[in-house]
Amino acid sequence: MQEINSLLVSESVEHLQRGDQASHAMAAELAHGGGLDQLLAVLSERTGASARLVSPSGLTLGAAGSFDDGGNVTTVDVPVRGVLAARLELHMPDDGDGGLARVAGERSVDILGLALLQRMPPGLKELAGIELMRAISSGSQHWQLQQFGPASGFPVKGAVAAVVIRSTGAGHLRPAVDALLRECVPHSASYANNAELIALAALGEGAGARAALMEALRGFDVPSGSVIAVGPLGRGVGEAPWSLTEARRALELDSVAGGVVDADTLAVELLARDGFVQRQLGAVVEHDRLKKSELVRTLTVWLDTGCNTAQAARELHLERQSLHHRLQRIFELCGGDPRGTGRLAALHLATRLARL
Repeated sequence: MQEINSLLVSESVEHLQRGDQASHAMAAELAHGGGLDQLLAVLSERTGASARLVSPSGLTLGAAGSFDDGGNVTTVDVPVRGVLAARLELHMPDDGDGGLARVAGERSVDILGLALLQRMPPGLKELAGIELMRAISSGSQHWQLQQFGPASGFPVKGAVAAVVIRSTGAGHLRPAVDALLRECVPHSASYANNAELIALAALGEGAGARAALMEALRGFDVPSGSVIAVGPLGRGVGEAPWSLTEARRALELDSVAGGVVDADTLAVELLARDGFVQRQLGAVVEHDRLKKSELVRTLTVWLDTGCNTAQAARELHLERQSLHHRLQRIFELCGGDPRGTGRLAALHLATRLARL
């Protein structure tokens, strides 16, 4: 074990040394006026990996080497002033040293950040939009959204809706999605992460603008197997995380490839999935399952008739006394007679949802 540990430590030290050497060589190249392609060429030569720098919108900012299929890909975020400005992709052949690629990539972040600042300083509005989307996706606190929203062009109280696209080529779809959003809505921001692309659309006209966005997305060309969902209308950026969450949940319920899922049309199904039925009628449903009884149906008919026992008995083809016995058992299971307690509406809704 000591020998193995010694070998691992030696390998790690070697990676760090070679990573530092690569970053020093890149710094020297930058000092002599080298551009992003030249810096990435130095990194590629030192690691044996093909190197590519990609903007958050999916545009290639610089590259060195060949990018054939296969091999291992190491991705490193490159921030500028604390905000994600680009991603470094290192494509290492199968027989290459992936550990070296990772260490060298991490060591080169500062140099690449400086090069980005010198060659193409990112706009503060674009950076704020990226940070807004990351904050929305991670569920950051409300005050952070209130800061990033106006800085990225979103009015604090304006209507918004989230869009989720799940696709193997989510990052490559981002430029096209941004172009579509620019045509449909007054303002938008997007962010690609792994196989998911999320966007936030400002909807000045509310429901009408959301409907137009849905229609445009239905005509959007996406790779086979991709799915799209639009979240419900939120009142301001503070409700953007909720709209995004509902869009993601809608995809879990209805993720037919090639279509656009509208979270608003699944509001009842989402409510049922929240455990509402279980909280209101769990014991009654379980009784039906174990005893093969029809208490849920009995309660449904009774509530549908406005708690009219005589009419419910006729519709269920029961004697009134038999219905009274059933209702008494139902009340025991769900916490008492709901009449006069304010629970009737909740129970009535739960019986409807139970059918789902």
